[in-house]
Amino acid sequence: MFDYYKLDIIPIILNRFKVKDIVLCGISDKNTLNQVLNYCETNSSTYIAIDLEQFAENIINDYPLNVLPQLHNFDAIFIGDDANWYTVYTELNYIKQNNEEFPLVFICNNIFPFKRRDSYNNPKRIPDKYINSYSKEFPYNNISIVDGLYHAMDENTAKNGVLTAIEDFLSENKSISLLDIKLSNGTTILCPKNSISQIRLNMLNEEIEGYNIDYDILSEVMIENRILTNYLTKYDYLKDTGRLKDEINQKDEKINEYEYKIKLHSEELNLINSQINNFDSKLDLKDSHIKQLEAKLMNSDTELNNVNLQLQNMNNQLKNTIEQKNKSESDLKYKLKVANDTLKENKNQIDYKNNNIHIKQKEIIAKEKELSEIKSTLNTLKDGFNTQLAKLDNKEYCISCYQEEISNNRLEIQYLKKESILKKVLNPLSYAYLFFKSSPRELSLNLKLYKLLKSSKCFDLGYYLNYNEDIRDSKWCKYFSPELHYVCHGFNEKRAFNKKYFNTESKKELLEYIKKCNY
Repeated sequence: MFDYYKLDIIPIILNRFKVKDIVLCGISDKNTLNQVLNYCETNSSTYIAIDLEQFAENIINDYPLNVLPQLHNFDAIFIGDDANWYTVYTELNYIKQNNEEFPLVFICNNIFPFKRRDSYNNPKRIPDKYINSYSKEFPYNNISIVDGLYHAMDENTAKNGVLTAIEDFLSENKSISLLDIKLSNGTTILCPKNSISQIRLNMLNEEIEGYNIDYDILSEVMIENRILTNYLTKYDYLKDTGRLKDEINQKDEKINEYEYKIKLHSEELNLINSQINNFDSKLDLKDSHIKQLEAKLMNSDTELNNVNLQLQNMNNQLKNTIEQKNKSESDLKYKLKVANDTLKENKNQIDYKNNNIHIKQKEIIAKEKELSEIKSTLNTLKDGFNTQLAKLDNKEYCISCYQEEISNNRLEIQYLKKESILKKVLNPLSYAYLFFKSSPRELSLNLKLYKLLKSSKCFDLGYYLNYNEDIRDSKWCKYFSPELHYVCHGFNEKRAFNKKYFNTESKKELLEYIKKCNY
């Protein structure tokens, strides 16, 4: 077992296994990620990141067990997501099923407390029959785990923990084994058992044993590694001669072992070379066969060109026929469109006439109603006229009427004489006051009524001031106009603005009355 803590050993492993396509699945260790990314950049390899938020490209944001069944034939995968038996075991089986040759598998969470105890990011994702009793509240049974995850309450049971999942998978797949290299952060490596893999492993061990060590940055954990101890013995840091002899003997044994391995490898390479020579002869036969096929292909191309020319002529004829049919079809469509437009126009004319008839009927009903109202008004006026004639017969009544009219005129003249410059300046504020006192529904009607009263002969200014003394001596005569008072207050208070006041409950009717009065 080699121990290589803090050494960038992952790029060496990936390089020896000639890894081109890599899958990163939920890895949180920055050192591992940096080693993989540096390797990809140096060797023009590609990677896919699953459920890794720190990546901006080549990322699939989904649960790894949903993604892995869709990935095929990659060279290496780094697993570090949900550290429990079901997830690791299922991922390993997906990897084996979807790859013709089992890739390098780096399981990066085979460490306490996950080795023999399940942990769950989201327990709802795990099927009920594979989930162990769990809790988020630790310490439990004198075990302290503080990482915010859900952890199984028991450990060292069946189907519980990352290491248990690895062992169960290996017991079912004898063609796969553990790579005998111990990396930092609890990483376990799986690889296939075959001759090519073994050659790569031997070359890897030789290269790692010759790894250049910087003694200024050695840690206590690194010094314990056998490779570093062997390296130190070369520089005679130990003075015990007997021990040095033992180590020399061990080295000799190791050299003999390597020579034997080299011999085996040479024989295997010779076998491979003979296989390659056989493949070369087969390739030569294939090349001659390919040349024959190329000649046949050229003949076929000539025949195909002739057929294409014939097809092109047929296509041109067919195209002309289709164009003629399309032209005939377009003429028929045009005629049909003209007929539909004519029919639509006739229908619109009929609808228009029916609409006019309906409008005329409504106008006749409205005129009849208006005529009835006019008759009623005439009757009322007749009664009032007869009453006025009766009053005119009385001389005293006539004199009082004249006196009243003179008084009204005098008040109107006095009011107009007292109109100050301040009042003219404040005149625009009348509209502001009108806006303030009017509801949104009555604002437009009040504006029309106010403008009409200002220019109407119907509004008797003297009469309004004579019969409304509270207005005559108030702010209305000093700053605003009597017309404004009537619109905002007088109408609702049933005040009259002339002797023949038109008594109504509606300002709309009052507007119509004033318009007629002006004529």
